Amino acid sequence: MLLWFAIAALIVLALAGLLIPLVVAAPTVSDGEDVGVFAAQLDEVEADRARGLLGESEAESARTEIARRLLRADKSRRTIARPARRAWIAAIVVVLFVPAFAVPAYLFLGRPAYHDQPLAARLVPKPDDSLATLVAKAEARLAETPDDGNGWAAIAPALRRLGRFQDAAAAYRRASELLGESADRLAGEAESLVLADNGKIGPAATDLLQRAAALDPAAPGPAIFLAVAARQRGDIEDAAARWRTLLAGADGSEPWRPIAAAEIDQLRGMEGGEDLDIAVPAPPAGPDAAAVAAASNMTPEARQAMVEGMVARLATRLDSDGGAPDEWLRLVRAYRVLGDEDAARAAAEKALKTIPLDDRTAFASADGVKDLVTAPQEASQ
Repeated sequence: MLLWFAIAALIVLALAGLLIPLVVAAPTVSDGEDVGVFAAQLDEVEADRARGLLGESEAESARTEIARRLLRADKSRRTIARPARRAWIAAIVVVLFVPAFAVPAYLFLGRPAYHDQPLAARLVPKPDDSLATLVAKAEARLAETPDDGNGWAAIAPALRRLGRFQDAAAAYRRASELLGESADRLAGEAESLVLADNGKIGPAATDLLQRAAALDPAAPGPAIFLAVAARQRGDIEDAAARWRTLLAGADGSEPWRPIAAAEIDQLRGMEGGEDLDIAVPAPPAGPDAAAVAAASNMTPEARQAMVEGMVARLATRLDSDGGAPDEWLRLVRAYRVLGDEDAARAAAEKALKTIPLDDRTAFASADGVKDLVTAPQEASQ
């Protein structure tokens, strides 16, 4: 109801803006000069003639001039009356036309049933702000600037989250072509190919993982995928050797430990793998045997979600209770395995503020950290 009152008020204001100039500026009907004035002038002429002040010819000329003025005044009165009537006719047309046009136009073009939205509702992201829409806009920009390597690197993870794995692999590949190969981009392309092939690690993905591992030997991500690839092709010895290397320095708190345990169980279930001697460190407080067994049946997406959950729990504990340098180091490396470089850098910087002073230099120089932060002794120089 309030809306209609507002519409009525706006119509009244619009009409006022149109009518006032018409009515106020319109000339009004006038009788010109008063006819009585001319009659008085004629009487004065006759009186002057009677007293001898005016001759007959002069009196006739004066009467003629007064008659001429009277005719001119009458013509002016008739001329003024016509525009005054036209102005009022125009005003009446405006009064009828504006509401008759405005109301149907609003009902057709507007949304009279649309209710007010509180601020909280207006702050909720619209469907147009969805990831798919943002990716579509980014793709449109990249179509215009196909040599934007940073753009391809930024859009690749988003494409993977949308399930467009082949497109994600192509985006990672294009970013590598423009920016140069890095362990993260090569691993991202490989993982996208694996997801597109329902978890199978083919020759193309294997080649990418090998190149990623060569660029960053300390990164566990490519090493884990290469171990799984060896198991998939039936090479138990290669898979076992890779897991031994990965587990050599593990203490059981690594976020990828359940994946290692599940993969090793599968290796032991294969022909020739019954007697594998691989020690999987027991976690300080990790998943039980049932969780490890369940991990063996997980899809790559589910395993990724499990790893992310474990990393989040480790981060929460370290943020609230603090921890030893090796725990912070595991958190930083875990973030890098997940491809979250910003979180890895933030964790490394926070660790340098919380761990003992004597351990900070060694921590800043550790693999996986040294390229994120500056060693304390260098920062003081």
